[in-house]
Amino acid sequence: AALVSLGVWQLQRKVWKEGLIAEVEARARAAPIPLESIPTAWRRADGAGQADFARVVALGHFNHGKELHLLSPQREGAAWMIVTPFETPEGPVLVMRGIVPEALKDPAKRAAGQVGGDITIEGRIRLSEPKGLFTPASDVVKNNWFSRDLGPMQEATGLTETGRRLPFFIELERPVPPGGWPRPQLDAVNLRNDHLQYAITWFALAAVTAAMFGFWAASQMRKTPEA
Repeated sequence: AALVSLGVWQLQRKVWKEGLIAEVEARARAAPIPLESIPTAWRRADGAGQADFARVVALGHFNHGKELHLLSPQREGAAWMIVTPFETPEGPVLVMRGIVPEALKDPAKRAAGQVGGDITIEGRIRLSEPKGLFTPASDVVKNNWFSRDLGPMQEATGLTETGRRLPFFIELERPVPPGGWPRPQLDAVNLRNDHLQYAITWFALAAVTAAMFGFWAASQMRKTPEA
C-alpha cells in the first residue's frame, strides 16, 4: 500500500510538472514586458522564481568596466559568457550578453562590441543555477567564474544596494553588438520531468513485493503440519 501510494504521488507530481513546463514555455514565447511593468513579486528574491524565462525589454546602459567571465564551453572549444552590469531606472541588473571564444576573452580584442550610452535590450529573465558537486570554486580575483551564482556576482560588480538591485539575470536576445561579439546565446527550456519513470518504479516494486508475498504465503500453506 505504501509503494502504491508513492506511485500515485509521483503521478500527481507529473501533472504538476507538466503544468509548470507549460507555464515556463508560455513565458518564453510571450511578448517582452517592459522592465518597469514586471510584477512586484518578481523584484523580490522570494518571488523571482515565478519569472524564470519571462521576456523583458529594458532601457539602460552597460558598465563594461565591471564585466564578468563565466565559463561556457562550446562544441568548438573553450568559451566564456560575458556578464555585464546594466544600469536601468528600475535598478541595476546583470545581463548575460553572450559568449566569446577564449581568444576574445579580453574586451580590448572586441572593442566594437563594447557599446556605450543608453540602449534598449530584449532578453529573458534567468535565475541562479545551483553549483554542481564537482564544479570548482570561482576565482573572483582572476575574474573566472564557474557557476552562475547571482549573489557573489552582484557583490563582485558592486551591486550591493539591496533595495535596488534586481534579483535575477537578463539573458540577452537582442541587439547583437557591432562585430558580433559577444554572441547572444539562449538556454533551452529544458525542465526535467522524470516523474513517470519514478511512478513506474514504485508500482513495479509494489508488484514485486506483492508477488513475493504471494509466493511466501503459498509456500506456507503447502507445508505439512507436524504431528
